[in-house]
Amino acid sequence: MVKRKKFDSGSVSGYRGKVGDVIKARISDPAAAQEKLDATVENWQSGFKPFNTLWNNIKGYLNAEGVPKGEWGTIRSFAMKLYKELNRTQPEYWDAIRDGLITLFSAKVSDTTYLESVADLITVS
Repeated sequence: MVKRKKFDSGSVSGYRGKVGDVIKARISDPAAAQEKLDATVENWQSGFKPFNTLWNNIKGYLNAEGVPKGEWGTIRSFAMKLYKELNRTQPEYWDAIRDGLITLFSAKVSDTTYLESVADLITVS
């Protein structure tokens, strides 16, 4: 089983150290290197926010509906895949992608209405 990487309190300092060495090696001016490092770390962190917000909304729904905890992983996987695909494609394909992923994941959950409801919670700007 693959261990999923998680974003926690040590992630930012680890990323800052790893990227900081590369940036400092490429930019000789310390002030400019620090400014570039801060901007890079901020951009990296902002990439996690939409997924975390989405998952927190979905967890609230799953708790309220009493969805079995054993299905949360499959539903999370479905939601993240759907969110990622909707962000990469044109709006006219969204319904087809949604229906295709519901069909794909429906064999893995006890009730497909969970997937449909979770898909309705996902919004893309």
